[in-house]
Amino acid sequence: MSMNNPPILYIGIAAPFVEAARVWLAEIPPYQDERERREKLKQFPYATVGAYGIYSPDASVIAFRTGLRVSEERVQKEIEQWSGKPPKLLHKLVNPIGPLDYRKALEELKQALSEQPIRIVSRVGLTPQRLQRDLIELTPELMILDCHGSEEGCLLFEDGRACADMVPGERLFPMLEPRPKVLFLAACYSEAVLRRAQESADWQDAAILYVSGETPIEVAACVAFQSMFIPAFLRGRTAGDAFDAARRYVENDPKLGSLSVAPGAVSPADKFRINEKGKNVCMAGIAPETSIPSQEAKPTLQVGRLRRASERFVGRRREMARIIDGLLPQPAGINPGQERRIVTLTKEGGIGKTAIALEVSDWVCEREFFPGGIFELSGERLFNAQELLTRLLALFGVPLEEQRGDLFSLLSAVLPQKTSRRQTLLLLDNLDDLSGQHTLRDVRKDTEKILETILTVAPNLRILATCRWQLGLADHELELEMPPMVEDDARDVFLSHLDSPVHQLEARETWEQPNSAIRQLVKLSGRHPQSLRLLARQMRRPGTTIDRLRHEAYTDLMKVLTDPLATEDEDDRLKKVALSYEFSYRHLSENGKLMFERMARLPGGVWCGELAEQAIQWHELLEENWREIMERELDYFALVHFEPGDSGGGSGVFEMLTPMREFALKKYRAADHTQWEAKWLEFWRQRIQPWNQLISGELPEGIELPEAGRLAMGTLQRQIGVTLFEHTQPNWLALMEHALQRDVSLAHWLLLEIVSFCQLSGQNVLLKALSEAVVNVLRRSGQEEDLAPCLGTLGTVQSDLGEGEAARASYTEALEIYRRLAQRHPAAFEQYVATTLNNLGTVQRALGELQDARQSFTEALEIYRRLAQRHPAAFEQYVATTLNNLGTVQRDLGELQDARQSYTEALEIYFPLAIQLPAAFGRNFHVVLRNYTNVTPESPDDLWWQLWKNFAS
Repeated sequence: MSMNNPPILYIGIAAPFVEAARVWLAEIPPYQDERERREKLKQFPYATVGAYGIYSPDASVIAFRTGLRVSEERVQKEIEQWSGKPPKLLHKLVNPIGPLDYRKALEELKQALSEQPIRIVSRVGLTPQRLQRDLIELTPELMILDCHGSEEGCLLFEDGRACADMVPGERLFPMLEPRPKVLFLAACYSEAVLRRAQESADWQDAAILYVSGETPIEVAACVAFQSMFIPAFLRGRTAGDAFDAARRYVENDPKLGSLSVAPGAVSPADKFRINEKGKNVCMAGIAPETSIPSQEAKPTLQVGRLRRASERFVGRRREMARIIDGLLPQPAGINPGQERRIVTLTKEGGIGKTAIALEVSDWVCEREFFPGGIFELSGERLFNAQELLTRLLALFGVPLEEQRGDLFSLLSAVLPQKTSRRQTLLLLDNLDDLSGQHTLRDVRKDTEKILETILTVAPNLRILATCRWQLGLADHELELEMPPMVEDDARDVFLSHLDSPVHQLEARETWEQPNSAIRQLVKLSGRHPQSLRLLARQMRRPGTTIDRLRHEAYTDLMKVLTDPLATEDEDDRLKKVALSYEFSYRHLSENGKLMFERMARLPGGVWCGELAEQAIQWHELLEENWREIMERELDYFALVHFEPGDSGGGSGVFEMLTPMREFALKKYRAADHTQWEAKWLEFWRQRIQPWNQLISGELPEGIELPEAGRLAMGTLQRQIGVTLFEHTQPNWLALMEHALQRDVSLAHWLLLEIVSFCQLSGQNVLLKALSEAVVNVLRRSGQEEDLAPCLGTLGTVQSDLGEGEAARASYTEALEIYRRLAQRHPAAFEQYVATTLNNLGTVQRALGELQDARQSFTEALEIYRRLAQRHPAAFEQYVATTLNNLGTVQRDLGELQDARQSYTEALEIYFPLAIQLPAAFGRNFHVVLRNYTNVTPESPDDLWWQLWKNFAS
């Protein structure tokens, strides 16, 4: 085989969530004896109606199922021809299908074959149509079909959404054209599939590998078998020889060999079979040194991918099928005009909305249902709808520094380009603070406007959102309430969080008993995922058994419910959920309770790592043994969880889920933390100010370094400062929230300390919202001296966002205040008058108000000249800056001679500064020099022109 055409291994994977079917009952045609009855049953039209799940409740009738894609009319007609009477439709059913651990298996198989001379093409979400198309396009030599099987001889493909498409053997094999040399049916009941296929599976020139009998096959055994069979077959051995080698390989595996199974059980190696006619099939060997990397299809783009939980996702198969069915576009002509393009998962916190949404995102990504990409964004801790808007723009490729002016118009222009002609998914997680019942009406309306804009301008985009409540978009929105888990799923969640194998075994063995302790405990949990996790962690207490835990939970619930085990309504269920929180809190030590309550004041959690230990020093706020208590109690009992950081080495964050933090806040408010709260305030004061100093890039006094070294160290300091602010942002935002309510002076101080960070990190929308909030509070307080700099901050961020008129108003108000203050204390406030005039002039120029801008710059220049006469080292640079600004306005007005004079004077000031401190002033000098050459004719006698030519060369 030529190197240009390596053999292809095609791996088709189908993992539907549910079986959706109709259940029928049909009378068996009259018969004389059992032999004739069997003959009548053989004539049953299995293939023509796609029947499966067949059984006979008694000798006169037969029950069977058909998929929803089979029309009722077809079933009625075919069965009536066979029976003489029409069948009876009993009901429709939606049954969850067990999960298939294909992700890990696929990864391990690719790793095992990474050095083999083969091209691997995997297809997750296999449908019959997709299989046929791939066979025509790829013509693979080897094929693995990894899916579930049924005892009637069907493979469970997917239907293009989330349901199973039952493909019987007689339908499967005619599809497999062109025929591969090797077909491996990696499914239980695959032997039944071959029997049902009959002569269509009688391949003379291909090997068919399958699983014998009705025994399920271990995923690890399939991977081990394939990892030996495929290399042997590629190197020219017959399929029979490769099969024997692969079976021996599995048998020799210490975890899969015959010694690993119970007496009388079938070992994994003995479950594999090969068709007799395929044993001599082989292909030309390929040189062992040949290595061809896997060539996967380009995966669906996932942008802004949110962090996934480390725990394995359990259950929720029915719910996920409903979500996907609501989310995916309907085929052309199906329910035209009735689709809703927002699916909102609702219900209380901790019910699992985020986990389900992220699992759905991964599922549809693997199946390439949204080729335009999947964009994920968390709404948690977003300050307002404007911040949601700017995050969305950044998510869709508009950098923060380019977000200016009317952001709604910008979003309307960007989204059609990003989503044109291709289906795209936007996942918006946790919109509680933007669309919740407690949210301000204006914030809710602005959020609705953003979502409506998205749907209007991007017809190919769909939204999957999570929120405790509906989003209020009735014409566009499909609300899906997340119910409590079904009992079997709830049991599996509880088991997944148990540490002890003894407890796991007890729970499994007693589950079928109607009144077993484990079954009652699941009922007492309200079948709520977070409650189940908390209760499972309580099993870690020494001496705790499932029965003892059930008794404790039952006793507590008797205080609020008449019969905790009776059928529950919604209020009763929520009381059970609340109990699990209270139950876990009660078993903490006194120090553990204090730390739990105080974590409510740290919504961003406790960030750990080398830098955090040096710069934050949590022990000053949480006591010396804080980490021991955090790990031994709060994390141990699942009241907090540790999210590892990307850098490893023990870095990460101890944090609470939102409902747990709300519970902790109730406990915090009910207790007396007055002294600790004062400590909390001072703790953040002592950290934020030096962090802001780091961002400034100014080196501590006494450090002597050459200019290049100072620049490098300043850059490093700035990076450290930004990192510290980023990792603690929710915590200092909580401080700001407290200050706005109780301490206006603290709010003023904090705002000015975070300006540089917000500007560097591009969070202008957040800075604007905080500035507006602080300004409003200060206006009410009458503290003009604090109000003026905050107005200046507001004006700057409004200008940065392209809101020129608003910026002009803010600067004008600040200027009026500074003028009044300067009349009383000129030495203290004159410089701020000049700074504000400079900022105002810049905005006036941007608005085209050139005469006003010239007047503002002229007055600012007069003040700076006076200040520079007294303190030249401090103010000369500002004289130069203002001269450059004035020169630019003069140029715009056509006053070129005046502009040239202003630029010349600015250059004379900047030139020595740039020579002395090039890192600080070199760029400013270069800008003014360029401006000068734009208004001055070139001359060989002009020093500035000669310098400019040197720069240009």
